[in-house]
Amino acid sequence: MEDFWGTLTMVLALAMVFIAIPSQIIKNHKVKQCGPNFIMVTIPLAIFISRTCYAYCIESWYIFLPDFVGAIASVLLFTQYFVYRKTGNLS
Repeated sequence: MEDFWGTLTMVLALAMVFIAIPSQIIKNHKVKQCGPNFIMVTIPLAIFISRTCYAYCIESWYIFLPDFVGAIASVLLFTQYFVYRKTGNLS
């Protein structure tokens, strides 16, 4: 049963980090604005980083893999927040 829930968690988390977050990154790039506000950009980044470190420490690869990818994608969103804000395109 542990493998079932671990696999389901990993599949759903990978769907989020390979579909949901990249679609937001692409949208931000197209409109040259970062849709989410600062809190909505920083909290997921902090969560992904802390969960990645925790999963690595406990050797839970079901959690580590999607959270590692999520941390990278969240860094891109975080960067977009400042890049598009700096250019004056953020409303």
